[in-house]
Amino acid sequence: MIDRNKDPKFAVSRDRAREHVQLSLNIQLLDGISGFKGVRTTSVNKEPLIIYDLNGQELFYEFDIIEEGKIVGSAKASADRSVGSTVPQIKIGPRKWNSNIASSKAEDEAKKKFPGSRIIKSELVCYCYPKIGVRVYLDDPNAGETSLIFDVGSYSIVEPEETIGAIGSIAYSYLDEIASAEILQRERRWELQDRLLAQVKAETPNFLEGGMELRDLKDIGIAKILSANAVYQPNKADISTVVAPISFISQRVIKFCKHCTTHDCFALHAQKTDTHCAVASGQMLLDFYRYYYTQDQIATEMGYIPGAGCYIDGIVDGLENLTHNCMNIVLDSSPTWSSAAAEINQNRPLMTTIPGHARTCFGWKRANIWAVSTPRPLWLYILDPWLWNA
Repeated sequence: MIDRNKDPKFAVSRDRAREHVQLSLNIQLLDGISGFKGVRTTSVNKEPLIIYDLNGQELFYEFDIIEEGKIVGSAKASADRSVGSTVPQIKIGPRKWNSNIASSKAEDEAKKKFPGSRIIKSELVCYCYPKIGVRVYLDDPNAGETSLIFDVGSYSIVEPEETIGAIGSIAYSYLDEIASAEILQRERRWELQDRLLAQVKAETPNFLEGGMELRDLKDIGIAKILSANAVYQPNKADISTVVAPISFISQRVIKFCKHCTTHDCFALHAQKTDTHCAVASGQMLLDFYRYYYTQDQIATEMGYIPGAGCYIDGIVDGLENLTHNCMNIVLDSSPTWSSAAAEINQNRPLMTTIPGHARTCFGWKRANIWAVSTPRPLWLYILDPWLWNA
């Protein structure tokens, strides 16, 4: 018997998660964050998608970000305090998959695998952060109760174990494999961020309303509320702004030409197959430096293994070969936010890897005002090649 839907150990209510998302979005609007430029107002839907961890617990609530009735993005909020960040991901642009269609397709595929079986239920699952699949629970006369996971984009089956060490395809529990290693720190981080929400809710509740115009958000004066119980650590470059209002957030994104302000100098490339994430991320890096190759050409140079992905050494060698050794690719085996930000400050995009997945980083963001006793909020701007063929 499979243990389905285990109760979360450190549950977060949907309403509380929604408030955290709205607070985060309104702060983004105030400072004209990259990706939100031109957006004047946002609201969050009340009924999120529930995304489960591979261990059966609720992991994320994914809310739609709405502007004037149109979905313009999505935000993942923590359903469990042990995730750490209250809002670990904000994605720009409408979702490129449909949960109802994906669930229906997955159930059809599951029945093909186990003819004569009975579908018990299906649910969304984060099988390799941030990749999402549909987990189908079924009861088979021969195999008994079992489950299968299908990627929401390709509807291909996700195997629990793939080629060890390859970046491209793997399945693991986020809560058991990632969060559990530093659970006390992560819980503390969530609690401190929640205190900030409680303060805002108590003193400027209007700031948490959705659909407010930018000018109205500015009139609320949340900066004064936060500054009363916040810290600000100016850098040397900030000294000239002491007499001026302090922005909530500083940010930087790469520019091919440093004088360019009319458009973004980078573009997202979707991975061509379920396991082409490193290949597609490499394509984004190469494009920025004006080396144009197809994903098939890049895959060959990286030593891509069909159905598994690429090894780190192959990625490094492939990028150097494709640039005729004009690019010196450096592998950072102990990366930090600061080291990533340093690369962006030198106007160099970078590839980031997390267990089983690769993405491209093109910018950073950091808070200038944050609550006492909390870590300084830091973010990276990520171009994620998943969803397959999107």
